[in-house]
Amino acid sequence: RSKQWYQRRVRVTSLPDYFLLENVQGFEGSNTRDKILQFFTEHRYHVAEFLINSNELGIPNSRLRYYLLARRRPFPESIQSVVDKSNGFLHFIPGFEKPTVTPPLSNFLETDPIGYELPDKFLSKWGWVLDLVTPSSTRSCCFTKGYRV
Repeated sequence: RSKQWYQRRVRVTSLPDYFLLENVQGFEGSNTRDKILQFFTEHRYHVAEFLINSNELGIPNSRLRYYLLARRRPFPESIQSVVDKSNGFLHFIPGFEKPTVTPPLSNFLETDPIGYELPDKFLSKWGWVLDLVTPSSTRSCCFTKGYRV
């Protein structure tokens, strides 16, 4: 799919001042990332890349994610100096203090769970491999609407 996105991109008449990309761990080694970086270089964007666990951002999810921030103007010197010294990916956001308390999952969940319940048959077969959490949990390994049962 990533290759299709790059090949089908449309011509833009104006470029945004900022661009934020988030993806799974492993994207940092992909050809698509290389092509995106090439695009930003050709259009004189300043780029910072991050590999950060969502939990470090105060999100109750333990999952390493790839982030790319590109901007037309240079980063402030306080941030650019950290980016330059990193020799690759930052594992923190300069100037961002990690929250001391992680909020419970209930702060992020939809209030109407209709349609999201797992059938008992599925749970009895696969429940042992799932990261079962409650709305009051302050950590999870993965949650998404994208998986189908």
